[in-house]
Amino acid sequence: MAFTTALSRRFSALRRAGVIIKKRLKKTIDDLDAEKNIDLQTFVDDVKLIEIYKQALAFVYPSKIEGFGFQGLETMACKTLVIASDIPVFREIYEDNVIYFGLGDENSLTKSFKRVLNMKKEEKI
Repeated sequence: MAFTTALSRRFSALRRAGVIIKKRLKKTIDDLDAEKNIDLQTFVDDVKLIEIYKQALAFVYPSKIEGFGFQGLETMACKTLVIASDIPVFREIYEDNVIYFGLGDENSLTKSFKRVLNMKKEEKI
C-alpha cells in the first residue's frame, strides 16, 4: 500500500510538472508569435503520430539522457529528418543518420535548423 501511495504521488507530481511546462511552452510560443508553425500535442494515437512525423520538416530530440530513443527511429522510418542532441546513446543508435547539435549550445541548434531549412528535397531522404 505504501508503494502504491508513493507511486501515485510521484505520478501526480509529474502531471503537475507537465502542466507547468506546457503552460510555459505555450507562453513562449505565444510570445514568439509562432502558433502557426508549432502544434502542441499531448496524446495522439499511432495513426496520427505517423501522419505528424511524415508532415514534419524535422523531429527535434533535445534529450540529455535517453534509454534508447525510439522516437527518432520512428521518425526515420517515416523518412523525416531527425535533429538530435549529441549524446553517446544517440551516436550509438543513430550513427551518422541524424543531424546532431551540442546540448546547451543554442548556436549549434540554430545551425542545425538552418541546415535543414537549406537542404534540397533529395538530401532529406
